[in-house]
Amino acid sequence: AKFMTAAKYVLILLIVFNICWLPWTVILYQDFLAHATEDFYSRCVNTTSSAPSLSEVWKTQDCVLDLLRDEVSSCSISPLHRCHLITDAVHTFKQDNLQLLALLIGATNSLINPVIYAFWYPDFRHTAIKTMYNCGNRFKL
Repeated sequence: AKFMTAAKYVLILLIVFNICWLPWTVILYQDFLAHATEDFYSRCVNTTSSAPSLSEVWKTQDCVLDLLRDEVSSCSISPLHRCHLITDAVHTFKQDNLQLLALLIGATNSLINPVIYAFWYPDFRHTAIKTMYNCGNRFKL
């Protein structure tokens, strides 16, 4: 009986962990696959053999981010690599926001675990309540 109880507990923890961290994993794999495939720049008609410099990429990303925030009204982007630079900048902006959201969902796992412990183990629940009570008494002014 104790083995089955422990197995259920571990199964619940694993399910909650996977639900919380699955979005992060999916988003990272999707980003990797997007860059690994040849059609990432498929909308770009003018493709050149040379890649834009790193400084061009950073300047474009900063400028597109400023445009999205309405901080500037226009950007000066090199016409040679314009499509590649804008595609990268918009993708980076969207990817950063998705990763932040997925990270927040994953971090909720740390908030859910104590609730699971308190629900599952009465000893943990009593010790946690006792500790909070003692901390409350210690810090009264």
